[in-house]
Parts: sequence; C-alpha cells; structure tokens
Amino acid sequence: MHLEVLLNDLEKEATKELVNLLDENLDTSNNSWWQFKVIKCLSPIQQQHSIKNDINSLDLSALINVFSYNYSEFLTQNVFKGYELRSLALTIRSIRNSIAHQSMSTSFTSDMILYFLITYKIFLNKIHDINNVDKLLIIEDINKELLIQMERYQEAHGQPISTQNESKTNDTKEENKTLSYLEKIINDLDQIKSNKQEIITTNENMEETEQNINEAEKSDNYANENKIDSIEARDLLIGLREDIRRIYPDIPRENGILRIDMLQLFITKKINKIEKFNLLPNELLEKTNKKQLDQLEKIFSIINRINY
Repeated sequence: MHLEVLLNDLEKEATKELVNLLDENLDTSNNSWWQFKVIKCLSPIQQQHSIKNDINSLDLSALINVFSYNYSEFLTQNVFKGYELRSLALTIRSIRNSIAHQSMSTSFTSDMILYFLITYKIFLNKIHDINNVDKLLIIEDINKELLIQMERYQEAHGQPISTQNESKTNDTKEENKTLSYLEKIINDLDQIKSNKQEIITTNENMEETEQNINEAEKSDNYANENKIDSIEARDLLIGLREDIRRIYPDIPRENGILRIDMLQLFITKKINKIEKFNLLPNELLEKTNKKQLDQLEKIFSIINRINY
C-alpha cells in the first residue's frame, strides 16, 4: 500500500473511531447538547460544515475539538483514565495539518513518518479498545509500513539492513535492534513535539490556539524546508526512490536514477541542476534509464535544501 494512501486511510479510521466514541459516550439527554457540547467548541468554518445533531457531519479536526472539549466529562464517566488519549488526539490533528498538501517522500524523513505511524497506531488501538474486542485490520498495514520506513531509516543512517535469508534467531535480534532504534526515534521526536505543542485549556481561546498552531507549523515547515543535512537528504532521496519505483516498476533497480552510486553522487557533488547532471561520466548516464529523467526536478529540490 502506498504511504499516502495509508495515511489517508488512517485519517478515515481515526474519524470513524472518534464518531463511534462520541456517539456512545457524549451525553445528549439535554435538548441543547449540540449547541453546548459541539457547536461551542468548533471554529466558524467547522460550524458552517456541520449538520445539527449529526456527529458524522464533522471532519477529523472538528471531532478532535469536540473530543478535547468534553474530555473532562468522559473522565468523570470513567470512559478512560488519564490524559493520554487527549494528548494523542491533539498530536493526530497536528500530524494531519503537517501532511496536508505535501509530498510524503520529498517533505518528510523516515523518522518523522515513523513518528506519524506509531502515533496513529497507539491512538487507534487505545480508542478502539474502549468499546470493542476485535482487532483493527489497518494495524497490520501500519506494521508493514513501519518495517519499510525502518529499513529506509537504517539505510539513510548507514545501519545494516537484514535480509530475508536470515535465521529466526537473527530475525529476533534484528527485531529487537529495530525496536531499539524506533524507541530512540520516538523518544527524540516526542521531546521535540512536547516542546512545541500548545495545550488548549478553554473553549474561549480554542480557535485562536488552533490558528497559532497552524501558523507555527507553517513556520516550522518553512524553516525545515531550507535546512537539512546530508543524512536527511539521503533519507528523502531514498523515499523518493521508492516512489519512482512505483511509477516505473519495470525498470531494473541497477538502472534507476537513484541507485546507490547515483544517489551518493547527487549529494556529494551537489548536483542540483541539469547542467551538472549532464557532466556526470557517460557510463553512469548511459546506465540510467531515460524515462526516470522526468524526476530530476524533485531530486534537485531536495539537493537545494542541503546545508553544505
């Protein structure tokens, strides 16, 4: 499954789970419940798109607003304990805003994608388990993508990549090593997120806070887009390489424009325009399938972001 398709499916799944939770646990006994428990915590635009007394009419961001606003009521009802789910929900909204209208392969490194996926996995598992005993099928898709992104992370950072012929013992060791890497990545990124994230405490400043978060994320994205190191660039190029392989599945890897030796040359030689690319040795250019040259601008855009 393509990563962008998976993330779109995860947003739909999170929307469905929140709708189910609110339908089950939101107190609607008062005739004015929609006004005081829903409309009151929505932005003007969200209010315009809502249908009275219909939780299903709300998008994910609006549902998270309602969920967060009524969280204390859910705690009182013992629907769950602690504030972890609220924190996860706000992080899901931040992820949704971050990835909107951006290419996953050229905008986000594998560690950030791992963070996105694991956050969704934890959130979906916890919220689904509240009123259900079955397991979410989409978790299997998340796990598959986690392994793909972990392999990408290991390659970008020069870590050994396991092969399919390894014994079960070695598989276990590699799995433990992978979990160790994931734990470090998530801990580091979680610290960054916790330093950035603003906590919404009252309805009066919810709309203003959401706007501030969006503006801060835009600013962060702008700064990140202009400052990456060579390892991050390598990571993004590996991600782009996988996208290119999906576009041209019949082209052998050894003829790909981002095969290992070419990828390294793009970075070390700062090949960021067609004139430089054409100066590469003929044997390298002749080995590169010409169909993939239409991806050069995407490659150049990543190279231009490297802080040499």
